[in-house]
Amino acid sequence: MVKENQSEGRLRLTNDIEEAIDHGVFQFIAVGTPPEDDGLADLQYVR
Repeated sequence: MVKENQSEGRLRLTNDIEEAIDHGVFQFIAVGTPPEDDGLADLQYVR
């Protein structure tokens, strides 16, 4: 699904903020959220 939408120009993966904002209405930030000792997600990279 990712490859199909990427080849059709509906999905772009980038670390260039200006390119991401110019491309679409929605931006998804994908970062690791490994579990903390208490089992909750470590959100330090999201923040």
